[in-house]
Amino acid sequence: MVSIIGLALAAPAILLLSSTSILYVALGTLAFYGCCRNFSDANAMPVLCLYVDPRYRATSWGVSTLFSSFVGGMGIYAAGCVRDAQIDPSRMFQFAFAIMVLCAGLLAVLARRPRLGRD
Repeated sequence: MVSIIGLALAAPAILLLSSTSILYVALGTLAFYGCCRNFSDANAMPVLCLYVDPRYRATSWGVSTLFSSFVGGMGIYAAGCVRDAQIDPSRMFQFAFAIMVLCAGLLAVLARRPRLGRD
């Protein structure tokens, strides 16, 4: 639940960031986002241990890291494409808000799945 709470708190900060033109508000929302985003980062491995068989945990962590790095790189590339197309950057943050809400929803669905048990 900690990851869900972190994403649910971080998402409105990104939405507020997309609509503000005040520097201090933008900095505050980015700082708040940075604090809340770490909720899910800090709990990634414990969540993984709840759902993945112990034999496959290292592999699943590697695949997760690979996917995370790929998505991060593609996000930077997409931001450059959006900038080159002269699209308002606030659209990127609104898209990020929607993705974070989707991820929180998917984690909530995953939280209802039965767990493997304790090691």
